[in-house]
Amino acid sequence: MSAEKTLFGYINENEPVYLYKISNKNGMYATLQTLGAGIQSLFVPDRWRSSRFSTPIPITAIRDSL
Repeated sequence: MSAEKTLFGYINENEPVYLYKISNKNGMYATLQTLGAGIQSLFVPDRWRSSRFSTPIPITAIRDSL
């Protein structure tokens, strides 16, 4: 399991909002935001494709900005 932290944006120009991407060895990952501890995105690998490098399937709607 791994985790990454990135800056997503600012609230009121001085309060940062971060994204945390948590992933596992099977290709599933979730992106959480510090604004209300919300789930920004959730991706799971397509189990019907044999390729380990296939594109994950989005489960949630993704917001690109605040």
